[in-house]
Amino acid sequence: MKLYRYIVASEVSCNTKKRRTFTEPQDSDVDVDEGRMSPVAQMKGVAVKEKEQQSGTSQQAIDDEFLVDEEPQSLSAETPVFVSRSKAEHADFILTQPTWPSTAAPKKLTRTAEPFPFPSSQPRTTKITKTQSAHDQKRANETPVWADTQVVASDEEPEPMQTAESFPFPSSEPEAVMVSYDCSDSEEDDPDAPVECSGRPKLVQTDTDIDTRRVVQRAILEAKVHMTFVNSYPELTEKSLFMQDALLTAARACGVSPIQDCLKSDDLYVTALATLVEARVPLFHTELKDDACAQVSAYYRLGPDCVNAAKALLVNHVYHYEQHFNEKNDPIPQSNRLYFADILPYLMKGRYFNGLKSVEVNFSDHFKKIANNKAQRPEVTIPMVALTSTSVYAALFWKDNGSPTKFNFTGNLFSEVYFFHIKFLEDMKVTAPRKFHKMMADIFEAI
Repeated sequence: MKLYRYIVASEVSCNTKKRRTFTEPQDSDVDVDEGRMSPVAQMKGVAVKEKEQQSGTSQQAIDDEFLVDEEPQSLSAETPVFVSRSKAEHADFILTQPTWPSTAAPKKLTRTAEPFPFPSSQPRTTKITKTQSAHDQKRANETPVWADTQVVASDEEPEPMQTAESFPFPSSEPEAVMVSYDCSDSEEDDPDAPVECSGRPKLVQTDTDIDTRRVVQRAILEAKVHMTFVNSYPELTEKSLFMQDALLTAARACGVSPIQDCLKSDDLYVTALATLVEARVPLFHTELKDDACAQVSAYYRLGPDCVNAAKALLVNHVYHYEQHFNEKNDPIPQSNRLYFADILPYLMKGRYFNGLKSVEVNFSDHFKKIANNKAQRPEVTIPMVALTSTSVYAALFWKDNGSPTKFNFTGNLFSEVYFFHIKFLEDMKVTAPRKFHKMMADIFEAI
C-alpha cells in the first residue's frame, strides 16, 4: 500500500513538473522556490527599461516636432520688436514685409508761412481726395509756369511745336515755344480718362527767353495797376482789351521791340502771352480773400459760434463801419465812420503796399498824382476800397455759412457787392467831395 502511494505521488510530481516546463519559460524571471529575481533576470530587465526609455524619448521628440509643424504659434502671442533698417542690415536680418498694420502716422505737408502779412486763411486739410486733387491741378494749370521749374508732361500730350507763324521772331532773338492748344484736366482724377482740349493757345517759356519773361512780369504789374486804379472786377471783354494794352505797355517799358512788333501783328501770340497774365487776376482776388478770412475773427471778435454775429454784420453792409464792442464783445457799428473798420487798412497794406513787386513801390507816381489836390494828401483809390470791402464781406459770408472747407471768391458771386461799394463811393465823391477826400486820405495815412 505504501509502495502504491509512493508511485502515485511520484507520477503526480512528474506531471506537475512537466506542466511547469511547458507553461513557463525556461529562463524564468522569478524563482518559484525562492520568490525573487535572479541576477540574469535583473540584468535583462534593466536593459529592457533603458531601451524603452530611449524609444520613449525618441517618440516624444518626434511628437514635439509634429506638434510644432501642425500648430504654429500665433503672431499675437509675442510682441514684435522693431529695429531700424540700418541696424537690421548690419545684423544681417532678413528684411521682409511686416504682416501687422503700420501704426506710424503719415507725415503731414507743411508750408512755411510768410512773415507778413497773413497766414493761410482756409483750414486746409492734408487729406487728398479726388475733388481736391482735381481742383489743385486746375489751380496749378492756371498759374504761370516757367520752363526752369520741373514740369512733368504726359506721354499722350503732343510735343510743343515751333512754327514761323506762331513765333515770328528772328533767329538771333531769344526763342519761345508755342503750343497750338491747351488740354484741361478731366473731372475724374483718372490717368486713363480722356483729356479734353479747349483749343486755347499756351506759351511755354525757355530759360534763354529773358526778354519775354521780363515783358510778362511787367505786364502782370500793369494788370495789378489796372485792378488798383481802374477796375478790380474787369468783365471778359474789358479783360482781353486791358491785357493786350498791358502787354504793349510792358514791352515798350522793357524796350523789347521784336516782342512789341509781334504783339501788334500776331493775335495768337497775344492770346498766348495774355493767358499767363490773366491767370494772376483770380489769384490776386483769392489771396485777398484768404487774408480776410484769416483776420476777420480777430478784428470782429467772433467766437466759435459766430453765425448770428456774422449775419448781423452783413445786414446793410455795416461791416465796413468802425466798430465798438460792448461787454459781451458784440460789435456795434459807428454810422458816422464809414470805411474806417480796422481790418480794411490792414488788408490793403498787405496786398498793395508790401513787397518789392507791390503797386506802391513800382507805381508810386500814381499816388503822387492823386495827391495833387487841395489838401495835398495822398489817397487810396475807389477800386482798392471796394475790392477790400468785398473781401471782408466774403469772409463774413464764409463764417455765416459755417466756415466750409471749399469756398471760392468768384466774380459771379461777389461782383454785385463790389459794384455796390463802387457806386456808393462814387456818389459820395459827387455829393460830399470834401468828406470823401478826407476819408480816402485818412485811410492812406492809416496804412
